Amino acid sequence: METLVHSSDPSKAVSEIYRVLKPGGHVVFHEYDHIDVTKPPPGCPPSLVEAVARINTRSGMPGNQAFDRGVLHRIMEEQGFVDVTERDLSDNMRPLMRLFYVVAYLPYLLICLLGLQQWFVNTEGGVQGYRALKRGYWRYMVFTARKPAARKEGEEGDGPRQRRGG
Repeated sequence: METLVHSSDPSKAVSEIYRVLKPGGHVVFHEYDHIDVTKPPPGCPPSLVEAVARINTRSGMPGNQAFDRGVLHRIMEEQGFVDVTERDLSDNMRPLMRLFYVVAYLPYLLICLLGLQQWFVNTEGGVQGYRALKRGYWRYMVFTARKPAARKEGEEGDGPRQRRGG
């Protein structure tokens, strides 16, 4: 389930999840990540960069703007999680994203012709999301991690992170 993309402050959300998770507990996030739209790679169509920016701005996914490649992995480690892993599930999502694309394509053309993209962000997301996924600019990822087990007195090993400054 995508959760953190809907957060206005993903770092704070991960911090709170860490806080309430039992020591030794595991967490799994299914989230999107994408190229940094402020520095698109050569050959990336400007229309796609603009569409991703519009989707980030207009959708109910404010956290998605922050999820350039590697960002969520870094946030999880910064909050104290260990054994952070990520796996690209884009190939598994491709058939569903293609279906969204096929269903949304004709309405999307009409919406663009009439200049109504701001009112139909999910339609634009279905079309442009598939285009970005197909080109490798947008990925669907699974992230897993563990909160370190609490140490018993005198034991060495990983323990809970130490907060600084209150």
